[in-house]
Amino acid sequence: MARAAQSAGAAESGFLPGTSIKSLLHDGGEVVGIETDATPGKVLANLVVDCTGRGSATPRWLPELGFDAPPESKIEVNVGYSSRYYKRADGAQTPITIVYPKPPAERRAATLFAIEGGRWICTLAGWLGDHPPTDSQGFLDFARSLPAADVYRVISQAEPLSEAVPHRFPANLRRHYEKLARFPQRYLVMGDAVCSFNPVYGQGMTSAALQSEVLAKTVAQGLDVRLAQRYFREVAGIIDAPWSLAAGEDFRYPEVHGPKPSGTDFVNGYGALLHRAATRDARVYHSFLNVSNFAGFARHVVQSAECGESDAGEFRSFAERVRLSSVRPLPS
Repeated sequence: MARAAQSAGAAESGFLPGTSIKSLLHDGGEVVGIETDATPGKVLANLVVDCTGRGSATPRWLPELGFDAPPESKIEVNVGYSSRYYKRADGAQTPITIVYPKPPAERRAATLFAIEGGRWICTLAGWLGDHPPTDSQGFLDFARSLPAADVYRVISQAEPLSEAVPHRFPANLRRHYEKLARFPQRYLVMGDAVCSFNPVYGQGMTSAALQSEVLAKTVAQGLDVRLAQRYFREVAGIIDAPWSLAAGEDFRYPEVHGPKPSGTDFVNGYGALLHRAATRDARVYHSFLNVSNFAGFARHVVQSAECGESDAGEFRSFAERVRLSSVRPLPS
């Protein structure tokens, strides 16, 4: 957690690996550096940026400096996933396989990606506590139970190259720094420390990369008293669309709890049709992936779906039922 770090008495920036941050150094309402548990203990900086992930201490530190902690939105999903490497046979043609559940009846998903070194990486996932086992037989049994057999057919014949490694994700978590009236000068927060998405959707790293562009732009405009206000306003705009898509998708399970973003029911209704069409229409599938991974705009997948042959009648019927002309457009 330190960007533009200049240690006391040193002129150059650098890295302090394996170092924990104990507290912020401040002078009134301005952050002037950090205090660490290593040498040098104090690191002075013109700008400090918290990139420490969803376990960020900023919500705890702000009240200690006389500022309010940010309001939070938490959507509890209890997702668990496990990943394992397999040897990829020569000549394997399919680089990516995705098996996705149809909520609310199905809770299990999988991805299979071709990666370097002649390997597959297989990830099995489940919502609401339906987590994949990590033992070999349990991993295979979970894959066999998926709504499509594509992933199971590959890994059941492939040589495992690693053990299955699990990860647990309790909740989507968004900290609304953009809603704070006051914030320390020369201090910012980015990445998962601002918003931690359900990792099943693969949006966290892209969101952080886009936030880094905002960071560069806003810092170039000057480290003035409005720096945080400019930065967090733009970051909120980046987060809004993927948050609505990811959180909204999770709300297709009635057991999921938390504040529901506006328009969720509309997006989910349309999304259900998109998922069906994507299994039969390559244009819809690729447009949906582009939007989900920030490579396109929401209007593009809507246009692809409406122009596609499959389920065209259902799309038009749904659009009429919700009166698309009076519904706020999807974020772009």
